[in-house]
Amino acid sequence: MAQERVERSPAEQLEALCNARDYYTGLAETLHNRLMTPTQPSERDERHEKKARRFAAAYDRSVEIQRAMIGKGYC
Repeated sequence: MAQERVERSPAEQLEALCNARDYYTGLAETLHNRLMTPTQPSERDERHEKKARRFAAAYDRSVEIQRAMIGKGYC
């Protein structure tokens, strides 16, 4: 049996985007704080922090686009 795709409302999509953005922002901050400890910073942690910040920025752009679409009545 095939499952049907559940379409989320624009508000639910926006909420999910905001949650993902907040998750990656928090992850980047955690990694940044770990890098600032007196122990030797790890290159791996630095790379992960950069990736998490890049993901958070991408989600932030998506949130802005989704809000603009909702504001203009496209959704």
